[in-house]
Amino acid sequence: MIAYLLLILLWIYFYFILRVVKSNDPHKRFYEALLYGFSLFLLMGLRHSTVGSDIMQYLSTYNNSSFYSYYELLKNSEWGFEAFNIILKNFYINEQGYLLITSFLIVLAFSVFYFKYSKYIFLSFFLHLTIGLFTMSMSGIRQTLAVGIILFAFQYIIKKKFFIFSFLILLAFTFHNSAIVFFPVYFLRNIVINRKNGSVILGIVISTLLFRENLTPLIEFFMPERYTARYDVLSEAYPVNPMIVLIAILIPLVCLILWENVKNLKEKERKIYSLLFLLSCLNAFTVILSLNSNIIGRLSFYFVTFNILLIPNMIKIIKDKNFKFIGVLACIILPLIQFLLSTPDGTLQIDNYKFYWD
Repeated sequence: MIAYLLLILLWIYFYFILRVVKSNDPHKRFYEALLYGFSLFLLMGLRHSTVGSDIMQYLSTYNNSSFYSYYELLKNSEWGFEAFNIILKNFYINEQGYLLITSFLIVLAFSVFYFKYSKYIFLSFFLHLTIGLFTMSMSGIRQTLAVGIILFAFQYIIKKKFFIFSFLILLAFTFHNSAIVFFPVYFLRNIVINRKNGSVILGIVISTLLFRENLTPLIEFFMPERYTARYDVLSEAYPVNPMIVLIAILIPLVCLILWENVKNLKEKERKIYSLLFLLSCLNAFTVILSLNSNIIGRLSFYFVTFNILLIPNMIKIIKDKNFKFIGVLACIILPLIQFLLSTPDGTLQIDNYKFYWD
């Protein structure tokens, strides 16, 4: 845990240095994303193979990668990830090089995303580290790479470029089949949220608490058996903390309370905020269903990233300075507490961090 706390202190140092030295520099946002992203990349890329519950399995798969016919490759629906491994293996990249390259690609995707869309880059990186996404990226390489591709696809929802968006979703699908869950999001782009329809949508999401036991088997029916068999065991061994469900619901709820501030934005920005709210509701929906099915909970990683955008962006448009300060303080203290409580002895096993040379 010490390594992660030191990283947070380093980010705070970077934040204040940039405020003093580069306060009026038009490139300050770029410097922020670069410094936070590069330090995060080093932490991820230089870790020991024991940091992350699935890393040893990924390295074993990578070491056994070998080129075979296109037909055999395409028989596996997740051939994109296999091809990725084969290409690196043919360049004789060793295990640590593999972790460095995958970490670089993951951090690059998130850093570009926060740089382009976040109103508070520091807060987005901080939330990335503390609310569960970073923990997942330290273990689930394949799914996190799929999430990274989806982050690049997000801009094409805004630009209304359906074919490029579809191509990227299909590419993400070849890394992790669950990525297809993000495809319908494109058709939500024109929904403009207000308090009335937002309350109805959030109410429907919350109501799934009552009939989740009937809904869960229906969703699991469309998932590959190789996933459901494994995560059924995990659901019993590691039940979801109800506090995570509460937090997932509270995020869109609080945003809805503050939604009057969105009305003053330009139409394009209102649509982006509306889409982020809907994605936050989808995150709450999948987290609620994770109470009965761990594998459905894994789908939340395609949506939780947008909470990391929605939260700082909602704080940015709060007009009252004191209320804004309280919001920033709450978004630092509460996620940090969650991270400190949930990381030790967690299922993804990243708490005992050490570098590869240790």
